[in-house]
Amino acid sequence: MEDEGYQPGQQVTPELRLRNKLGEGAMGSIWAADHLRLGHPVAVKFVSASQAEENPQAFERFQRESSILEGFRHPNVIGAFGQGTTAGGQPYIVLEMMAGEEIVDRIERDGVFTVEELTLIVHQLGSALAALHGHGIIHRDIKAENIFIAGDEHQLQIKLYDFGLAKRPGEKDARKMLTGMGVMVGTAEYMSPEQIVSSRDVDHYADLWAFAVLIYVCMCGGLPFHGTNLVETFAEVKDGKFERPSTIRDDISQAVDSWFVRAFHMERDKRYGTAQEMVDSWNAAIAGGAVAIPPTVPPVAGKPVPAPPVAGPPPASGQVAAFPGAFVSAPPQAHAGYPAQPGMQPPPGPGMAPGQFPQMPTPMMAEQKSGPSPAVLAIVAVVVVAATVAVTLMLL
Repeated sequence: MEDEGYQPGQQVTPELRLRNKLGEGAMGSIWAADHLRLGHPVAVKFVSASQAEENPQAFERFQRESSILEGFRHPNVIGAFGQGTTAGGQPYIVLEMMAGEEIVDRIERDGVFTVEELTLIVHQLGSALAALHGHGIIHRDIKAENIFIAGDEHQLQIKLYDFGLAKRPGEKDARKMLTGMGVMVGTAEYMSPEQIVSSRDVDHYADLWAFAVLIYVCMCGGLPFHGTNLVETFAEVKDGKFERPSTIRDDISQAVDSWFVRAFHMERDKRYGTAQEMVDSWNAAIAGGAVAIPPTVPPVAGKPVPAPPVAGPPPASGQVAAFPGAFVSAPPQAHAGYPAQPGMQPPPGPGMAPGQFPQMPTPMMAEQKSGPSPAVLAIVAVVVVAATVAVTLMLL
């Protein structure tokens, strides 16, 4: 990436005055800045002009985050404040400065969340998804790496970000434009069965499935379905084979197990239909009420272990990676109606959103509205194996 030559204190647009560089990656840099019209600090992502020209798919994902969220406001979704091009021809987007750290980093440092913290995460993420879906926005890549968290169980707040793969209202299929022909949109281990079969016309059910996977990760510290390859993972999903949380933690009831059983049902129409329904059912499960579930496989046996201690708040520095390998820290700030919190941080840099799992080829098959049939599943397994072999041979 060429050096754009920016300096702290430089006014790059009539509305943006730079404070300090927070990090940089292959496609560009990210700066803390003062938004002179809004009157509060923001994070500004720049993309080098040459990278925008050479990598149009990544550049589209970069622009997408701002355009999809334009005019949308929710306390648990990152705010976007526009995009443009500097006088020197460098594209940029303006995003909210976020507090805290990624959920995956919190888990790696402090372990899994308490039941009280989990309930707050369910409520806040459920509220965010209900609002997004109400506006016709499908995120399509919900995972622990795409959610910031700040505070503890008494004053916890999450922020959903990275809308580079999101689906706009009325948009049929942006897969080819964003990732190329035959590549799945999202992160495989968080994908619903129908999303694995076909990424075309994915709807809000994909977000609801990933919502449940995320809560499982926060509760148990690992993925519910974790085969060594996509075919094995899909087989576990099809058979409902995941270790029930009550066999992992002694403070989790079988009612919570039932919440996951329904959320992970192979047939889409037998899962929860909305984020609000998931929140309501979670509340009932935590309160000890029964959760209605369709017939499914029996629980997987396991040995209960003691619940983890209550995790403390993150370090006051709020150290977060703005780009992989580039850690930044910024002082607390209060803005846009949000209280000042430790460690106000920017989102990950352009084209550099962290993720643990590579994108994998997917068969071009029609989506099944009520869940794939056994015959379709068999075909999928064969096609995915063939695609995996083909990709492997290409790489040799």
